[in-house]
Amino acid sequence: MEAHKELRSRGLEFPSHLLMDKCLMEGPKKHTGPESEIMVRAKELFAYPERKGVFGRWDIIDPKTSWLIPQSEVPPEAFGERFVGIYIVPREFEEIRSIVVVHPELVVVRHGVKPNILGGYFGVVDDSTKIPDALASRKGVGKDMLRSLRTMNSGGIFSIVRKAFENNLGYAAGCHDQVFADVRPDREIEVVGVAKE
Repeated sequence: MEAHKELRSRGLEFPSHLLMDKCLMEGPKKHTGPESEIMVRAKELFAYPERKGVFGRWDIIDPKTSWLIPQSEVPPEAFGERFVGIYIVPREFEEIRSIVVVHPELVVVRHGVKPNILGGYFGVVDDSTKIPDALASRKGVGKDMLRSLRTMNSGGIFSIVRKAFENNLGYAAGCHDQVFADVRPDREIEVVGVAKE
């Protein structure tokens, strides 16, 4: 929340997941500089139920942070289905005591979200979210349309994070095609602001 407020005060916002995906997938894979791991938070959030669970027809509440998405702002097809995740573009955040209520600008229900704490299940992305569907057929799909989604067994509301690892030879290694939805929104990580369009 502090980073969100600071960016807003400067007329900036978190970069979109679509922009980050484009930079990582289409940009150069060679970097200069020391060995490092860079993790950057996207403006979008991603919610999913606990392993083998489904969303009930009530508000979605993160069990660790108490962040909340009102049930009235989530499409009905998200409830009662397995392998579902919710891609959220926040419009505003409302702080009520220790609860952060997320009011979405856009909510996209993504099917084929398979719990995966280690990465490795590659799925086909759609153009509107770049979140992979691990249950979709990959026959004839190019490598540029495949991503791995990393999740937590406990479920909840998570920041979408992308990262690149630079080894000591100056090459980005391994992570450019992985989407991380296993970082709680209250965790301190790198913040990059972009100018609003």
